[in-house]
Amino acid sequence: MSKENILVLFGGSGVESDVSIISAIQVMNGFEKNKYFVINGYLNGNGEFLENEKFSDINYFKREIKGNKFVLRKDKDNLYLVYNNPLKLKKKIDYVVPVFHGKGLEDGTIAGLLETLKVNYTSCGVYTSSVFQNKYCTKLLLNDFKINTINSKYINEVIWKEDKEKILQELDNMSLPLMVKANNLGSSIGVFKVKSKEELYWAINTAFKYDSEVIVEEALCNYREFNQAIVKDKLSSIEEIVGVKDFLTFDNKYYGNDVKKEIGKVSEDIKKRVSEVTLKISKMFNIKGVIRVDYIYDLDKDLLYVNEVNTIPGSFAFYLFEDLRFNELLELAINDSLEKDYLERIKVKDFKTSILKDINGFKVK
Repeated sequence: MSKENILVLFGGSGVESDVSIISAIQVMNGFEKNKYFVINGYLNGNGEFLENEKFSDINYFKREIKGNKFVLRKDKDNLYLVYNNPLKLKKKIDYVVPVFHGKGLEDGTIAGLLETLKVNYTSCGVYTSSVFQNKYCTKLLLNDFKINTINSKYINEVIWKEDKEKILQELDNMSLPLMVKANNLGSSIGVFKVKSKEELYWAINTAFKYDSEVIVEEALCNYREFNQAIVKDKLSSIEEIVGVKDFLTFDNKYYGNDVKKEIGKVSEDIKKRVSEVTLKISKMFNIKGVIRVDYIYDLDKDLLYVNEVNTIPGSFAFYLFEDLRFNELLELAINDSLEKDYLERIKVKDFKTSILKDINGFKVK
């Protein structure tokens, strides 16, 4: 049996490109080698795709990333990786696995490209990806489905520059401490916890250096944090983040020795409440591939809030699926995507009209 070709796309020029590289290396090593031939597709800062067969040996830290430039081209029903070098043979691609994180790619941008090419890919579609990348839109949509999120205020950079004082007065109705967040970023980048009005002004201005949209939300003081992933209706174990002194920063996530992640130790009540919401989100928004939902549990009010929905979680959240090997998780993601891509493509796409019959009637005279 011949192997199927998997194209893993990763990198980009966003602030989370480093995390994308780490996730992609784990994903590429996770596929069953006897079944799939994995092709790496690194997207550089110039918007060029590069393929290098020795991706594990590349010095990503120094950005010494070289490779063969390629484009994706459709020929009838098949997708091909076509090299700029005419001496290299094109490669047929069976599945595309996007491993991008953050604004500019995970937000539906790469999904739009792949949808246009009509290829099978293992992540959420344009609409779902774009909504969940936007923290404020996420809140509005989830609240409409009776899913709790923390109260917040949206601030656009243009309006902020026009009338800072008015916005700050409106924020007086919110109790300190507050969280200030770049609206379209992840991994706690552009996120600040403030305890005074002076800090608030600084934090909003600083967040605007990362994004043109910012949200300010009430910060909980007595809380617990949970994460849960799902793929093809299969729920992962629930992870609790413990040892966070103030809030989970980027350094806490990737360097913090004091922060611990305990998996599978929550009570049955918490497990039931978290799992019900994760399943609801997956079904309501036709989730595809692996997602991870991050929660904040208010101990004082006994309320569970959704903090974020990650449509391409770091490392595909494989460590949360305790009863699955990584290759089994990837297989589920592929099968789930194939099924949902098929169901979408059999929808009616053609609408026959006679509007083009007399095309001369539309010419400007």
